[in-house]
Amino acid sequence: MKRIVIALLIAAPAAALAASPPNVMDQCSTKVAETRKKSELIAQAKVQPDEAQAIAVDASKGTKVAKGNIRNLDGCLVYSFQVRNDAEKTQTEVLVDAGNGKVLHQAKVAAPEKPIERPVDNTRELDAAAKAKISADRAKAAPVPPGAPPKK
Repeated sequence: MKRIVIALLIAAPAAALAASPPNVMDQCSTKVAETRKKSELIAQAKVQPDEAQAIAVDASKGTKVAKGNIRNLDGCLVYSFQVRNDAEKTQTEVLVDAGNGKVLHQAKVAAPEKPIERPVDNTRELDAAAKAKISADRAKAAPVPPGAPPKK
């Protein structure tokens, strides 16, 4: 048991490093300071957001972009997109260089499941229907008082 725990502790950091995106700083064409505002990042980008989005969809063979934005990743100016592939029910994370439009990284991730719909609470409708039925049954069973017109 101890051997398994030790093996897991040794393997966990290696797996985390393998799952994280590569160091894009080596590959990117546009370097930025860490303290830039989003408006400044967009102004510095040579590739427009819609162009980068089209590049990401083409590179990942997806159908549409679920979400995306421009950001500073380790001092490199990149567009980060989550591209959906509805046929495969997956999403691909795509990093596009904001300076030259080159795809720096792609990684498939499982698409998030659709939110579970809440069950419809029709208790009031059932309650109203039950009360109406009981009232109707009582009306049929109630004796007709003397001198009252007969029920139709």
